[in-house]
Amino acid sequence: MASSIGWKDSKHDRLITALATYLPPFVFAWIYPEGFVLALGAAAIFLSILAILFPALALYKLRAQDSYQASWRVPCNTCSFCTVTMMGGCIIVFQIMKMQNLLPVS
Repeated sequence: MASSIGWKDSKHDRLITALATYLPPFVFAWIYPEGFVLALGAAAIFLSILAILFPALALYKLRAQDSYQASWRVPCNTCSFCTVTMMGGCIIVFQIMKMQNLLPVS
C-alpha cells in the first residue's frame, strides 16, 4: 500500500500505513462484532470463486483448445472438473443461504 501511494520507508510512514490498513477493520469489528462474521461470509463467497471456480474453469477452457500442448498434465477428466465446479457452487449457495437464515445453523 505504501509503495503504491509513494510513501517512503520510514518509521512514521510505516506506522501510518499500518494504521490505515488495520484500524478501519478493527473499529468496525469493535463497534459491530456480528459484522465481522458477515464479512467473513462474504469473503468465503469471493474466495470460492477465486480459488476454486476460476482455476478449474480456466484449465477446462485451456484444455478445450486444440492448439494446447502441455509438457505435463494433471491427471483429471471432465468428471473431476464438474465435481470441483459443483463443490465451489455449493459453497457459494450454502453461504448465501446461511446469510439469508435459510439454514438451521447459527
